[in-house]
Amino acid sequence: MASAHHIYGSVTSYQVLQRDMSTNKAWIQSDNGTVAYSVGGPYTIGGAEHVMVGDVWVMAGQSNMRGNGFYNDPWDHDDAAQDDVTTVVKKYYQNLFNSSEAWQPLEHEPTHRLDKSIRQVDFNLSDPSRTEGYYKVRGVSPGLAFARAYDPDVPVGLLATAHGGTTLDEWAPAPPGNTTLYGAMLARLARIENQIAGVLWYQGESDATDTNSVDYQQRMEDWLMHLRNDLGRRQLPFVQVQIARHYKAGESDMAWSAVRNAQQNMVRQTTDVYRATVASLDAQMDDRIHLSLAGQTKVGHRLAHAAKLARDGKGLEATPVFANATLESYKVDGVDQGWATLTSLLLRFENVDAWKKVDRVFGFTLHAADGTSVPVVYKARIEGRHVRLYLTYEARNYKGDVFLYYGYGATPDVNLETVSGRGLLAFGPVKVPVA
Repeated sequence: MASAHHIYGSVTSYQVLQRDMSTNKAWIQSDNGTVAYSVGGPYTIGGAEHVMVGDVWVMAGQSNMRGNGFYNDPWDHDDAAQDDVTTVVKKYYQNLFNSSEAWQPLEHEPTHRLDKSIRQVDFNLSDPSRTEGYYKVRGVSPGLAFARAYDPDVPVGLLATAHGGTTLDEWAPAPPGNTTLYGAMLARLARIENQIAGVLWYQGESDATDTNSVDYQQRMEDWLMHLRNDLGRRQLPFVQVQIARHYKAGESDMAWSAVRNAQQNMVRQTTDVYRATVASLDAQMDDRIHLSLAGQTKVGHRLAHAAKLARDGKGLEATPVFANATLESYKVDGVDQGWATLTSLLLRFENVDAWKKVDRVFGFTLHAADGTSVPVVYKARIEGRHVRLYLTYEARNYKGDVFLYYGYGATPDVNLETVSGRGLLAFGPVKVPVA
């Protein structure tokens, strides 16, 4: 028998009805009683056409979730990525609850049109995408790539509610309404009867400051708790993207590292299996802070993989994370001399099937407590599911604590990715021995 939570009172054309995960059905209340519809479609229900039953995911956060990638790169002509984003395998198999708060087929990007929003907050807060003509050239989000990679047998609905340049404080919990981002999100959810599979979240760039980054993890945990309580879903799946890079003078390396570390700690320091974090630090970009079409495609695929796991209570398995480091020394031919001794840090990870082969591993650095570089790593290479960092002879003479990072600062270069396309989450500081 259907639970009240999954009985719809009404339906509109192109709507995606959220399925009950235990039965793969959704129910609609009609004059003749409750009618069940199985996952799939399209269905014609009363006057509503092309109705689907599947999973509905909220798109929330700031500009990289709202979408800012160019539709075409005039120099690169990355046709493979373009085809992957814009080609629809099954028409109407992914639909969008758009910024005008109406359902439509999702056949191409963009997923957001803030210039057509019916919520006042989208006009009170600045966002360059409202400029006339903006969406003619750019607006690629991870949305369509996510929808197409999510599950070939499950239709996807996306609810657009992101806004560019926003801090976590600007997303502070508030009642449903027009004047706050959180309130507008709740109001949009109410229009689809709060029926969702989970939330996709990409935010944090605007909090990568010396002040805001300090308590970002706790504020993010509180925000998620509020959202789950407001929706009455203590196990609401939540999948976030770890922030990428920012090529701008004056950015705080420690602050950008702190926000990324908070985002990876949210899946390392928890037993909550309905959350996940995916990497974006190795994704291609289109300007100083926004992901490109190819970058958004990569992130969309990672989100799809993680969302399926979080949905099924396996979210903590979604992405490779750092586990521990061990200092190892080897005396060549048993010669007990410093010049005949190799010293290294062996790094271990979780959730790794196998690493893609690369000529040189980028991204691992050592630092003092204040962030000052400790330049004693002269080589990094993959060793099975591990990575070995080779340390210079001088490392043994270093005085003071040493901290390991992967993806330190505002603009790091990283390239560690599994054969299945999952990027290692940036982390640090982690105290490690070097002598």
